Amino acid sequence: MNTKIKILAFASILIAGIAFTSCNNTSSKHVEKEEKDDHDHDEATEGMAVLSAIQRDAIHLKVGEMPHRQMSGIVKTTGQLEVAPNNKAEVTTYIGGNVVSISAFQGDKVKRGQVLATLEHPDIIQLQQDFIERYNNLQYLQKEYKRQEELYRNNVGSGKNFQRVEAEYKSAKAQYQGLKLRLDMLKLNTKHIEAGNIIHQLKVLSPIAGYVSEINISLGSYIDARTKMFSIRNFDKIHADLSVYEKDINKIKKGQDVRLYVANMPNKELRGKIFAIAKEYKTDSRSIVVHASIENPCKKLIADSYVSGEILTNQKMVAAVPENAIVTDAGKQFIFVFDVKGSKAANHSEADHKDGEEHKDGDEHKDDDHDHKAGDEHKDDDHDHKAGDEHKDDNHDHKAGDEHKDDDHDHKAGDEHKDDDHDHKAGDEHKDDNHDHKAGDVHKQKGKSHRHDIEDYKELKNQKIAYRMVEVIVGISSKGYKAITPTEKLPHDAVVVLDGAYYLLSDLKKSEAAHQH
Repeated sequence: MNTKIKILAFASILIAGIAFTSCNNTSSKHVEKEEKDDHDHDEATEGMAVLSAIQRDAIHLKVGEMPHRQMSGIVKTTGQLEVAPNNKAEVTTYIGGNVVSISAFQGDKVKRGQVLATLEHPDIIQLQQDFIERYNNLQYLQKEYKRQEELYRNNVGSGKNFQRVEAEYKSAKAQYQGLKLRLDMLKLNTKHIEAGNIIHQLKVLSPIAGYVSEINISLGSYIDARTKMFSIRNFDKIHADLSVYEKDINKIKKGQDVRLYVANMPNKELRGKIFAIAKEYKTDSRSIVVHASIENPCKKLIADSYVSGEILTNQKMVAAVPENAIVTDAGKQFIFVFDVKGSKAANHSEADHKDGEEHKDGDEHKDDDHDHKAGDEHKDDDHDHKAGDEHKDDNHDHKAGDEHKDDDHDHKAGDEHKDDDHDHKAGDEHKDDNHDHKAGDVHKQKGKSHRHDIEDYKELKNQKIAYRMVEVIVGISSKGYKAITPTEKLPHDAVVVLDGAYYLLSDLKKSEAAHQH
């Protein structure tokens, strides 16, 4: 009897040990699998900044396809906006007078022939009187000339009288013509004056259509022929006068494209072409004036405004990114590029982790049930005690705590093969490779349907996205953009970070520091 009791006690201890070992094996395999997944994830995203959608929104991250601009072969210049010589006028008068009215204000748009001001002065009246006298005298001398000519032809009058009258007539005619031209220049109606109608005021008219840019008179002031009364500018064909220094003049030629930027429109890029190049240097700056037309002018352009320009001497397009897209680390400069594989690895790892948690909870439940069924000592002891058969007890021990059955249970609950299959489905390297092949398949890139990186990026907009650093060589700068040359080949439509690269570098440094600890 004592022998049977000892055998039963030994069997119970053996069963409990086997069950405990099975549980430990299952738990250990889950831990190993999770550690393997984390290791694979770390390798796939090593050296990358991984951000969730919430993080990207928080830092206002901006991305887009690689921008390209005409950056190479640029000659930077400065200058001012000007109007053509025949589109600006300085208004003066041909006769002195006092200002009695001003009909225009600075900035007014005026038409050609529109009244700008009114003058009056005795000299205006005297000029008309002299013209009437010359006109009447000319009429008398014209008749006397014809009469003396007729007498001279008929040998009735003397030749001396005819010659005298002829000289007086021609002199009076010249005086009349001179006064008439003066009145015409003052825009006075000579026919009206010849009839004896004298006006006492003189109207000053605009010689061109345009805008009044300057007024230099006031009511009651006396204006002579040398005084500039108004400045009129026509901005319909405004252009830029740019100064090009001596060292760059050999790069400039007619027809080259120009980018222009005006201070009052900082976000507006004006386009133009060079149409004339001066042939002499400015003595004060050793520069030459280059005239550039403006192909897309607007009404906000003002003459004499400061303008900066870029003359494109080489039309080659280059990759160029905003200044905020470039970061410096260890003396080198980098940009951040969207990485398809890293992004998918980050999201697959997260999905595997969730599946593993659910799988682990299920295993623990099954293990508990198994322990309860396989290691119920009280029930087994009663059964073995009643039967009393040593062979039956051994058989019961084999059935209840059979090592083979425990192994089978381990295989079902936490079987390595099944775990391997599970890994293959959730994050299998072969499947990932195939998936990446579909997203960026070389054959599709060369052939019918090329899938752009921006399409993959949009699909991941609500998930984690990985960005890797790419070293670049920075070239010239232009209006907030810098020309870059990546040290590795990138797709023409690669998705890059355009604003917020500093935050990505900071996040990457924090991740590397945490990983080292």
